Amino acid sequence: MIRVDCLKDPHLMVLQEVKTEDFLRKIAIFKDLSQQSIHVLEKRIQTFFFKKGDQVISEEDVARGVFFVHSGAVKLTKQDENGNEVIVCIKQKGDQFAEACLFTQKTEHYPATARCYKTVRFYF
Repeated sequence: MIRVDCLKDPHLMVLQEVKTEDFLRKIAIFKDLSQQSIHVLEKRIQTFFFKKGDQVISEEDVARGVFFVHSGAVKLTKQDENGNEVIVCIKQKGDQFAEACLFTQKTEHYPATARCYKTVRFYF
């Protein structure tokens, strides 16, 4: 068996993880936060991976937080009065969704259903 050092072999690529802080700084609502505030967020943030077609949230779910799309794409939909799916928008890298729950004191439900349009990595 031949052992290969990925860092020294020019034919192999190493996937470098994007730092959470760098990603957060690119989001408009976080870009001006202090270093200390960003570190607090980094400690609390969770990372989730979903496959294409997976449902992330539903209109019936109690809102628990905001999703930030790190990679992939998410389709947000609502049902009309006849039960038909209506596409509200597509969220992609750098976008957030379900932020409406931040602006209320009472328990709210998510405003739309989110289903992965492509494989997605979220920060929550």
